[in-house]
Amino acid sequence: PQETDSPVEEVTPRKVEEAVISYSKLDMLGPKLRGEMPFRLSHIFDYVYTVCDAFYTDPATQPLLTEKVDLLVLDGAFPECMLPLAHYFHVPFIYLNTVAFYSYQFSLAGNPTMYSTTPFFDSYHTDRMTFWERSFNGILHVLARGVVLFMNKFYMEPIVRKHFGTDIPSIDSIGRNVSLILQNGHHSVTHPRPFLPSVVEIACIHCKEPKPLPKDLEEFVTGGHRKGFVFVSFGTSVHSSQFPERLRLLMIEAFSKLPYQVLWKFVIEGDTMPDLPDNVRLGRWLPQQ
Repeated sequence: PQETDSPVEEVTPRKVEEAVISYSKLDMLGPKLRGEMPFRLSHIFDYVYTVCDAFYTDPATQPLLTEKVDLLVLDGAFPECMLPLAHYFHVPFIYLNTVAFYSYQFSLAGNPTMYSTTPFFDSYHTDRMTFWERSFNGILHVLARGVVLFMNKFYMEPIVRKHFGTDIPSIDSIGRNVSLILQNGHHSVTHPRPFLPSVVEIACIHCKEPKPLPKDLEEFVTGGHRKGFVFVSFGTSVHSSQFPERLRLLMIEAFSKLPYQVLWKFVIEGDTMPDLPDNVRLGRWLPQQ
């Protein structure tokens, strides 16, 4: 934790960290540009198995299993590895969905997912779909559910029984007992979806009172001849080193034509480019909410 008086104790098991880092080196951009999937399903299965097993076998995890626990707060994105802890500690648990709408966990909780109006999270559809788009959207939802069921049966369940014994309930049966789902979203900016009272939208819960920008950034975004600014970031999954030269040149050309200053999260030696427009500034890390 950053604050010295924080009551939060952060534990990062070394084995988990090593497993995550090894998979984070996958090229997420190149295959997408070639119209291919950036990874195979087998990669996902291997990843969840490796990370989950690493968590329960790491020495840093063992003290946690002796703690007194009153409530578990789990990420709703593939929480299967941590669900057995709710049974182990005999405590209620809630989901905190930080990114997307995960229909599988919602369905387990008894919340209906309308395939005709709820676009699959990895598709380009909106809630306004043709008959064939709704049909394809429904197939995507069903296939995704099948993938999770397969993963639980042949990858997660063996790990759970390895560490908690054969008498522990199935992952799905534990997942049905979720007490509350906190969803990072708001009905004003998302597609219409039916939610039970146990689902609460908490958009912007992470936002705090804004702090002043560092002086050099403040001067760049306010002192340039172009008013306003745009922040560009591809997150941590897409590495700058994976950018094809053709794409880099296209983005530079596009940025140069914008009537705004541009802050671009881009990692490169020297933190600059010889052909960088005067309205663009690079940064390895830039402050944001």
